[in-house]
Amino acid sequence: MKQRNTLVRLHKWQVDEKRKHLASLYALRDDLERQKQAVEMTVLREQEFVTAAAGSEKEVGYAYGAFAQAAILQRENIQRTIESMEEQIFHALEAVGEAFKSLKRHEIVANNKAMRKERARARIEQIDSDDQAIDSHQRKTVRG
Repeated sequence: MKQRNTLVRLHKWQVDEKRKHLASLYALRDDLERQKQAVEMTVLREQEFVTAAAGSEKEVGYAYGAFAQAAILQRENIQRTIESMEEQIFHALEAVGEAFKSLKRHEIVANNKAMRKERARARIEQIDSDDQAIDSHQRKTVRG
């Protein structure tokens, strides 16, 4: 029984570890989404600045072109990383599901074994109780 309990604890630990890994992947993806939004907000602010300064300084427009290219590249890189994270999240979800199934199998086996053991113990107790009742009845019939 100890061995089964140890296996159940091991599988619980594995499920917990896989869930923690999945949570960290979700956190990383959310962080990347925030970074992507920050880049987009920066681009919008720069566009507003360039629009406001367009009449007075022509060099601002040239500088904005280089900035926009870098921002687009950065946004594309972040998007590729997010897509990669989505794939990792999918695989992590599958791993959590498999670990959970394995945990449940071990819990069911341990529970069934405990129930069989309890039924066997109850049966032995019932047999002992029946034997005592038969002995008591036989003593009463012999005396009386």
